[in-house]
Amino acid sequence: MKIISLINKPEIKGLMAEWFHEKWGIPLEAYLESMDECLDGKITVPQWYVAVEGG
Repeated sequence: MKIISLINKPEIKGLMAEWFHEKWGIPLEAYLESMDECLDGKITVPQWYVAVEGG
């Protein structure tokens, strides 16, 4: 398994947000907003990571 930081692969933001939304039922827009803040450097926490099998 490989751990990927959203900052290093921002093009997967939509896929990540959708997965978290489906898993936890928190509105998709909340994930996208948090991820955008992370990518824009507006916040330092939370950082977004995803584990990818065979990645």
